[in-house]
Amino acid sequence: METPTPIHFRGWIPTVSGRLSFSVFGHTLFPSRATCENVADPYHRYFTAYQQHDLSDVILPFKQTFSRFLLGRRGNCTLLVIARTEDELPHTQFYFSGLAFIFFDSNTWANRILPLLQEYNRHLSMFYSLTRATLHQHANSEFEKIIDICASHSSFFAEIKISRRGTTDIWVPVPNATAPDAPSLPTNEVRRATLLHGLAAQLFFFLKNLGHHHQHHDGATDTIVDIHEINNDDDLTWRRNTLYSMYRTVIEYKRNPHSATFNNCIGIIAYAETFFQLCLEEIPLAEGNPDLLPIYYGDNTTNSIRSTQAGVERQRSERSRRLDIVRTTLLTIIAISISFAGLVRLSPEDFHITPDPWLI
Repeated sequence: METPTPIHFRGWIPTVSGRLSFSVFGHTLFPSRATCENVADPYHRYFTAYQQHDLSDVILPFKQTFSRFLLGRRGNCTLLVIARTEDELPHTQFYFSGLAFIFFDSNTWANRILPLLQEYNRHLSMFYSLTRATLHQHANSEFEKIIDICASHSSFFAEIKISRRGTTDIWVPVPNATAPDAPSLPTNEVRRATLLHGLAAQLFFFLKNLGHHHQHHDGATDTIVDIHEINNDDDLTWRRNTLYSMYRTVIEYKRNPHSATFNNCIGIIAYAETFFQLCLEEIPLAEGNPDLLPIYYGDNTTNSIRSTQAGVERQRSERSRRLDIVRTTLLTIIAISISFAGLVRLSPEDFHITPDPWLI
């Protein structure tokens, strides 16, 4: 019997420098603090991280309603990644590869998986007290054991591969998890594709939160970069869609000028330019065929944004100056009135002041 081909998704974890740092992977507080173990020697790195998420962390309106309708459940889940580095010669530790899991059942996570994971993490941390074995010799057999156990108890899992350039591949095996609480896959192809994309996106956003700091957007509404299904080894369409998404976000920000969005626009342009250059690195064919990828004139857009920003700031400064004049005038009138009333009270003479009828 032929084994079904896993469904392949690909996305980009934004990195403006063009290279992710695996040594700080997992240092995140969004949406909650991640618990991680990150151990390395000169040749290998082994990594684990888990985090509590809302079941509908795929960014959609009416999140709880969506999760209950699509997944048949609501509340929190636990996401876990167990990975190790792989080489791309001549570069060492160029990829993080392993498996990522979703656990819907809190009892399975707390009683079955978490104790084993803590034991595995202690085993990794003990490497620094050893002097004879390499990290690969020390950890690899335990790595294989724990991913097998997690896959058999998880509600959903996928194979993942993250390159230093940020390109992230997710392969979803179908059929997937066999745990009792695993979501059943619909027979309808459209609904099944929607469910699998949503669950794979859960894993992608989890991995992105581990490796990316949300600087130019609200992390709670971060849909600028998503994953895309890869068909027939098409490595161009998802790149176009990712670039289009970033360009659209810049245009939307620019059409609604506000002092809080200008720097976000410029930051997203920087990410888009980095991603475009990374595409040229990963697809040499694209460099000689400019029509393969959309070209965006980031420098011109940045100049336009700065010009609009200067105009908005000038208008804001003028409004502030007018408000200051009005405020100063009112305070002066009040001060003069109070001073005059004080002088009248201090005078021993009775002025017999009668209010002007026009003032009454």
